Amino acid sequence: MENNPKIKGTAWRQKHKRDLWLQILLPVLVIVLIGLVIGVLSAINGAKDPQTNAIWAGISLILLLLPYMLIGILLLIMIILTISLVSKAPAQITRHFSELNDLVLVLGHYARQVAAGSVKPIIRIKSNQAGVEKFFHILFRSFTKPQEKK
Repeated sequence: MENNPKIKGTAWRQKHKRDLWLQILLPVLVIVLIGLVIGVLSAINGAKDPQTNAIWAGISLILLLLPYMLIGILLLIMIILTISLVSKAPAQITRHFSELNDLVLVLGHYARQVAAGSVKPIIRIKSNQAGVEKFFHILFRSFTKPQEKK
């Protein structure tokens, strides 16, 4: 039996389209239609009884404000948690940073020793060369120009 990729490809596409319609589009359309029907019925009924419009206005206001209230409560909880973590964190951070600082100081000490060791021969050669030059400069200057005594 051969596996035909065209048949498999069309089968999953058809299943995807059917699932898209049944699981996403149909429920959204039903909710929108229910909302429209309730709106039209309340508008028709509102003409007969104005108190019904006031009740529905209050209900819609609550439904509109409810998500903002939930978001505000979640933000308040996040702020409280952040404040508590920030108040407890410095002790932990300070301890870990002091350990890290000690490690950095030790590494810096070794790095300075390596750097000093690598330039020590160059400094020794340059200083010996400067000393010899100064010696010959003083020696030849004293022979060429005798200093006057005052």
